[in-house]
Amino acid sequence: MRSRQSRLGTGLLAVALVLVVISTAQPANGLPVVSDLLSLLGLGGGKQPSQGSQPAGGLPIVSDLLSLLGLGGKRPSQSTVIGCKPQNCSAIREPFETLCDGLDNDCDGNIDLLLPVPENVCNTGLKGVCATGYAQCHPDRSGVKLCLGPSPRPETYNGLDDDCDGIVDNVKPIVAAGISARIALFAFDGVDPSSPSGYRMVLDQRGLPYDLISGTAAIDLALVSLRAKYSLVILPPGWTSAWLTNTRRAYLELFANAGGIVFAFLPDNGATANAFCGLSSAAVSTSVTYMRTSSTSSSAGAAILAHLDTFEETNLLINAFTGAGDSQVLHASVVLNPILGVNVLMNVFTGASGNSLLGAGLTRRTVGSGAIYAFGHDMIFFLGLQVLH
Repeated sequence: MRSRQSRLGTGLLAVALVLVVISTAQPANGLPVVSDLLSLLGLGGGKQPSQGSQPAGGLPIVSDLLSLLGLGGKRPSQSTVIGCKPQNCSAIREPFETLCDGLDNDCDGNIDLLLPVPENVCNTGLKGVCATGYAQCHPDRSGVKLCLGPSPRPETYNGLDDDCDGIVDNVKPIVAAGISARIALFAFDGVDPSSPSGYRMVLDQRGLPYDLISGTAAIDLALVSLRAKYSLVILPPGWTSAWLTNTRRAYLELFANAGGIVFAFLPDNGATANAFCGLSSAAVSTSVTYMRTSSTSSSAGAAILAHLDTFEETNLLINAFTGAGDSQVLHASVVLNPILGVNVLMNVFTGASGNSLLGAGLTRRTVGSGAIYAFGHDMIFFLGLQVLH
């Protein structure tokens, strides 16, 4: 039996972006808002991917699924390599897999899994932002290599051909001030520079406008007027309660109160972080096996299900034994314990079949017109293994 990478996993970021729709209203001046991000990702509204983005027969857009997880751009650590068996590895090991030959050429435990890295950049044959994609192997293991890229999106006045019709900015420019759909991605002092790299790859591949704000001084300057420029702030792993001073917390909550959205990944269980996210505790655990959409969440949770690509995405595999003789993958997650009034959007479970509830994995704290989302999963790693007979 061989294991292959499943299509699981787009749900995590899709879940979060669906909820942005719920929390953000369209301004009267017609400027793009964060709710546009969902349609830009091709995750809702019944919009079909472009001809160059999806192979015949409605096969899944593999590169989209991988990029939404940020899977790629970072080599798996030794602890996350799964059962690399000599008979599955090619004689010449590649730094990153580029071939569709039925072999595990980079010996990472995955056969014919082409990550969205520079080695796999390809031309889709389309125009504008749809022109560049990433090679993927056909999921039927036929050895066919596909070039899958982003779908067209509504044209905006930004110097790009967003709708892929070959014409840049073929819309009337709007001269106005107000809400922007731009994203702020924070990079913290003293944190490995690779920490935000997966998030940057997600945003780059989807063509979403963002600013990487690096270092304490630059972040503190941006905090003062966040809502004037941004609708979404991403706090990748590396932020702590010690960093989240009362002043910084006040600025971020003021941003949310005015309709902004904050994604806070892996809170550290400090008092300030817990209060900011609406948690009573946040415990690190390597016992999480599954992360699933909550069946008890409000209408916000129901909206999640309507925008997932497949029902499989409601049940993400995080840790598992991969077979006889293989070592167990121990990926750390944070089990969230929300306070009363905080919405649970995904729960985490333990056990071989995930039959024992540990706590919450994704929560939403409403703040004014906006919200703060706490993620107990880092968006970079998932297993999603299936067994082929």
